[in-house]
Amino acid sequence: MSGINPHPSEEDVKTKIVIPALLQAGWSHENFLTEYNLRSDKYQIVPQTGQVEQIAQKQQRPDIILCTNIFHPLAVIEVKRSELDSAGIDQAIKYAKTLQVPLAYATAGHGFVEYNLKTGQQRSLSLTDFPSLNELWSSYCTALGITAAADQQNLAKAQYFRDEGTVHGRLIPRYYQMVAINSVVQAIVGLHRRRLLLVMATGTGKTYTAMQIVFRLKQAGVIHRVLYLADRNKLVDQAMSAGFESIAPCLKITGGKIDTHHEIYFGLYQQLSTSRKAVSADVDSEDAEAQVTSLIDLYRKLPPDFFDLVIVDECHRGSAAEESSWREILEYFHPAIQLGLTATPNTKDGADNTAYFGEPVFTYSLKKGIEEGFLAPYRVIRIDLDKDKTGWMPELGQLDDNGQEIPPKLYTVSDFDRTIVLPDRIKRVAQIINDFQHNSLGDMAKTIVFCATQNHALRMRDALRELNPQHMQENSNYIVRMTSNDEEGKALYAQFCSISEEYPVIVTTSKLLTTGADTKGTQLIVIDANIKSHTEFKQIIGRGTRLAPENGKTSFTILDFRRVSEIFNDPDFDGEPDELQEVGDPASDDPIFKPKAKAATTDKQGSTKAAITNRDANDHDAAKSNQPHGTESRKRSEHVVSGVEFTVVDANVLYLDETGKRMSTPLRDFAKQRILSEFPASEDFTHSWLTAKSKADIIAEMERQGVFFSDLRQVLGQDNLDEFDIVNHIGFNKELMTRSERAEQARHSAIMQRYDARQQQLLRELIAVYEDQGFEAIEKPVVLKAPRFQAYGGVPQIIASIGGADGKDGYRQALSLLLYQDGDTAEQAAHADAAGTSDYTAVP
Repeated sequence: MSGINPHPSEEDVKTKIVIPALLQAGWSHENFLTEYNLRSDKYQIVPQTGQVEQIAQKQQRPDIILCTNIFHPLAVIEVKRSELDSAGIDQAIKYAKTLQVPLAYATAGHGFVEYNLKTGQQRSLSLTDFPSLNELWSSYCTALGITAAADQQNLAKAQYFRDEGTVHGRLIPRYYQMVAINSVVQAIVGLHRRRLLLVMATGTGKTYTAMQIVFRLKQAGVIHRVLYLADRNKLVDQAMSAGFESIAPCLKITGGKIDTHHEIYFGLYQQLSTSRKAVSADVDSEDAEAQVTSLIDLYRKLPPDFFDLVIVDECHRGSAAEESSWREILEYFHPAIQLGLTATPNTKDGADNTAYFGEPVFTYSLKKGIEEGFLAPYRVIRIDLDKDKTGWMPELGQLDDNGQEIPPKLYTVSDFDRTIVLPDRIKRVAQIINDFQHNSLGDMAKTIVFCATQNHALRMRDALRELNPQHMQENSNYIVRMTSNDEEGKALYAQFCSISEEYPVIVTTSKLLTTGADTKGTQLIVIDANIKSHTEFKQIIGRGTRLAPENGKTSFTILDFRRVSEIFNDPDFDGEPDELQEVGDPASDDPIFKPKAKAATTDKQGSTKAAITNRDANDHDAAKSNQPHGTESRKRSEHVVSGVEFTVVDANVLYLDETGKRMSTPLRDFAKQRILSEFPASEDFTHSWLTAKSKADIIAEMERQGVFFSDLRQVLGQDNLDEFDIVNHIGFNKELMTRSERAEQARHSAIMQRYDARQQQLLRELIAVYEDQGFEAIEKPVVLKAPRFQAYGGVPQIIASIGGADGKDGYRQALSLLLYQDGDTAEQAAHADAAGTSDYTAVP
């Protein structure tokens, strides 16, 4: 290895030593996946302020991922600059676990250290002994239990689909998509699984994942014809346009016969049972017009082995239940491989997906997606109206608005807008929605309001329109209803989902947008319906989880009027909000309902995402979805009673810490807890601050822990505050100083007097920059290139003048001591100087 730097950087070790060794072992550059992120920057909603912060996460980027058939990882290599090759093995093991590969390697350029996650064995290899692709492939298959040579060969043929429209023909999947695709393909091709369940949170790309699974299985020669079942027309259309049409001839089954010359067939769940019974009560179907011929009437014309693979999208919606017509078709096509896809595996709500499909081959949860920065965080604002909590009872013999006597009983929130309609409640809810949207998000922030019934959605639409005459005058589609019996509203679905379309802005609905609605621009979700189901609630949250930061969508908000968010109290629920607020009367000074000086994530087009579901165990609204418009109230004995006033009660703020646990703590107290968990005493923090090579690193790490300095400045009411003083004030009750006060103290400090006149003049210039911009502006020597410092020589001369023999480190330490010394620190520094042991040797 002559000619190689005796002190190479990690990049030099990788490019000049490791990669040549891999190429010598028979690998090619096509097998290397480098600089591949296993997580993204995380967005977090700051408690109290409602602002959204982007938090740079600790880097999780393996140096080299070794692949076969691009995007099918076999092993991970971590490169370190060290005397020992094993220095990076623990990090490599961590990455290998994330990617679910059995082998991890580490190197510092002297050799390799291999760790086998399956056996727990670790061994050393020379640079010339690294396994070849074939050897590593054999080890990989053995670890997975794929021992038959034919299965290994078929799996090796299962190439990924490469979208020719992307750079170099590669649309790079996220790591969890790779793991999901590989897990399913391996289980089918190598382990001969016939029923499988794949769980991926909404917004993580299930359709793309399914397309790659189908393509790879076709490449492996395992399947030819595929049946893709979904519960909504829009899901079918989205799937076909999301890549399936690029990989094989597709057909959407809509008529009375099936053309057998295609390879991928799409059918609707509703079509399975139309000719035998009414639409199931758990579906508010927008596809009634498509239900002319039932697929269940067609499938018996096909042989049971016609399809090789049946994919059931959103399989939480009853496909595994014994009474479901899905079960009938799945059992008829029993020779086919059957794959269930869902964001919400259902074990609590009457059907157990795992009982039919088996345990998931891979799960990527909502909580993990938010933590890793791939999904949008959200907050839930819970609003309690007085009679929602206490109920309402009519007077004996009281008549409703139509002159009918109201049955004497206590009506609770589960009755509201179903058997008893209280228009004043609807107006109160509409006013709260309107105030929050306008004041906190902006007039054009797209909003979905989920109502108890279709008629409730109609009344809510009208109430919101009354509050927005100017917007309605500008565009009559500003507020619309989208329900299965509202053709005009349904026709606007595509425009509402589009980020580029401004209108509609506010949509009221019952069930139409609960599942599969790709409402990218939605910033506000309102729940005014009773939901008891974990599955339903996760579907609600899932409507808003996709991130679109390029369009300003980094979070979304849920307004909960029916205490549906109490589902968070269930320990089995996965995916709590960043913030959950219980709020009082909007007429009070509660900041939630007051205008913000600057909306956190609003733009003219309303760029956020969310949606919500709306269904409880007793909701038969869907069964009415095929009734003529206006018959709903006649079928359901409905009493309309005006004049019943509603007010908002209860005010409390609840939010989550970084572990996902809900707390009832103000932002300032929360920050103090985070500070004290890292620095038990003020001296600990001060020492770390003064000796750190970069204050920016300390600030970034504290913000990752939830100490958000910009928001704390708002709480403290002063913008001109140094992070050092914020921490000492909040964490240790020290007197708060502004940057101006700290700068003035430095100008007259004893340490300043130890410099000569020219050095003092230079330091005063640096202090002026600090006073205006903070310490981060002066700790990097690039600031010395500014015109104001030209009179003091070049950058090297200035650093030498201030930092002495310690150079840049001395320069930073000298400025740090000058600005952050207090009485105790100055005394300690003086004693250290006298003893010759000071960390701050830059002061002359």
